[in-house]
Amino acid sequence: MNYVQFPGCCGAYILKDFGGTQLSMHQRSYTEEEIRAFLTNSEDGIRRARHSFMLATLNHEQYPKYIKIFKELGWRCLKKEKHKYHSSTIYLMFKSLN
Repeated sequence: MNYVQFPGCCGAYILKDFGGTQLSMHQRSYTEEEIRAFLTNSEDGIRRARHSFMLATLNHEQYPKYIKIFKELGWRCLKKEKHKYHSSTIYLMFKSLN
């Protein structure tokens, strides 16, 4: 798992590489504790750097595995969209730090 600054925007970060599914780019599986720690630690660092919000994407396999953790930490789903080239559904997650 990792986070990167949103290209061309100084206030946003993208959290990525949640893995654990056949369709994800990174195949490593993470425990719920690892996901929670990553989200919490990322938020702490991004907040200390005075940035405004975080985005993450989850596929249809990751979403049911991790949505409880995301919601408990104050994230919400902005958009659910079918991937145009295969049968996956992508969920765009958002958290404001203001």
